[in-house]
Amino acid sequence: MAGGVLLALVAACCYQGGYVIQALEVRAEGERPGWLLRRLARRRGWVAGLAVSVAGALVHVAALLLAPVAVVQPVIALGLVGLLVLARRVLREPVGRREIAGVVAVVVGVSGAVVAAPEVDLRDVDVPGMAAVLALLAVGAVGGRFLSRDPRALVVSAALASAFAVLCLKLVADAVDHGSWPVAVAWLAASGLAGLLALDAEMRALQGLAATRVAPVVLAAQLLVPVGAAALLLGEDWGATPLGGAVLAAATLVVAGGAALLAGAAPGFAPRRSG
Repeated sequence: MAGGVLLALVAACCYQGGYVIQALEVRAEGERPGWLLRRLARRRGWVAGLAVSVAGALVHVAALLLAPVAVVQPVIALGLVGLLVLARRVLREPVGRREIAGVVAVVVGVSGAVVAAPEVDLRDVDVPGMAAVLALLAVGAVGGRFLSRDPRALVVSAALASAFAVLCLKLVADAVDHGSWPVAVAWLAASGLAGLLALDAEMRALQGLAATRVAPVVLAAQLLVPVGAAALLLGEDWGATPLGGAVLAAATLVVAGGAALLAGAAPGFAPRRSG
């Protein structure tokens, strides 16, 4: 158990450290027409930040082998506190009471939801309902990315695309469990495309918004949408969770409130434009 917690701390440091490195490179690149990810892929610093984040994901998997998800995920979420410190000292972003309150709310809410949430079972998935949810997420993600230049719309796009990718990964697991390998590959490809869209939108959002406004909102969506989908489409009984679902409901509201608090904060820095 202790080894799992230690690895989770390392993973959290990798996630947030890599994120800050990427944010620095994104802002140094400036706002220019063209495909941002292609330009960033030529910057060694951004690639290094991405590599640190990928290393964090591998360590995260190792942590889950040594400790339960109810222990590992809150530690990962706690990394957002480290993001506050790095945003202030490295990114030179002002961090006030609003940002602190928002991040703390997301950390507390994520921790409560992970501890209280039941195990997801995709065997009874409502296929039409899931298709409708995925379609709505896709429309929102694509619309936020391509129909508006507002960085807040880009945050929404990144959040919805990330949630889409998470749900697709759950469907990959279900397909593998049933031995449906072509279906699994198709859902995995869909998850990869959504992840690429999320990364592009998130990097663009970082050109105009503080990192403390972007990362927690995306993390919140990765929790809220799957939890909501599980309750509405997978037949999960919240009544079987602590206090008859009250803990899970309260945790979900706390996460949503923290994300909303951060979404309404000031940009936090003057975006750099080039070209």
